[in-house]
Amino acid sequence: MKTQLIILLASMLGIPAFAMSSGNLPLEIITTRAVFPREAALRGVDYGYARVAIEVSPNGNLIDHLVTECSEKEFAQEAGKLVTTASYRVPADDGQPTAVRTNLLVEFETSGLIISSDWNEIVESYLHGRQIKRTGFSLKGASEIDAAPQLVNAVKPVYPTDWAERGISGRVLIDFYIDETGAVRLPAIASADFDELGTVALDAVRQWTFAVPRHYGEPVSVHVKQVFEFNP
Repeated sequence: MKTQLIILLASMLGIPAFAMSSGNLPLEIITTRAVFPREAALRGVDYGYARVAIEVSPNGNLIDHLVTECSEKEFAQEAGKLVTTASYRVPADDGQPTAVRTNLLVEFETSGLIISSDWNEIVESYLHGRQIKRTGFSLKGASEIDAAPQLVNAVKPVYPTDWAERGISGRVLIDFYIDETGAVRLPAIASADFDELGTVALDAVRQWTFAVPRHYGEPVSVHVKQVFEFNP
C-alpha cells in the first residue's frame, strides 16, 4: 500500500501524512516544515531525496532517527529537521498504542514535498525520466563493509531461571543499525518465539557498541541483524 503526502512550500498548516509501520498499521505524521534546501536550489538542483529510519514511542515521541540514504547531503539535513520537528500519532494495536519503527522516503521538489513509506517512489522517478545526480551517501549492508562488525561492548540477555521451567525458549531475530561512530541505532524485534525473549534480547542489543564500520576506510552506517538462540 502506497501512502504519501504532498505539502506545498507556501503552506504553513499542519498537514498529516501516513507511513506504514512494520505491523501494517498507519503511523500519522503531522508537519509544518516544507523547505527546499537553499544551497541545492542555488546550484540549479530541482529535485532530491532522503530516506530516514525513525522510531516513535507509544505516546508519540520521536525516540531516534537515522538518515540512511540521500541524493545530496543538504537533503539529509533537511529531512532530519523535518522528522525531529514533526508530531506523531501512533497506531493502536487491540486498543493500545504501540511503538513504531518505520522507514520514510522524503522527496524534495521546488514545488512541494512528498513523504512516503513506499521506496518504489525512487524507482518510479527513474522510470518517468527523472535523473538524480547523486553526491550523497547510502546505507551499507554487512557484506559491503571492510570487515565484519566487531563488538566492543557486549551485554548478554538476562534469562531468568524459571523461564526454562515454563518452556520459554527459542529464537529471536533483532534488526538494527550501527552508525558511523559504532553506536547501535533503532533496534527492533524482527521475530521472536516468545515476547519475553524478544524483550530481553532487545534490551541487551541497546547496550552494545561496535568498532566503527568502514567502507574503503571511510566511516559508514550499516544495517545488520543478530540471531539469539535461547536453549536452556
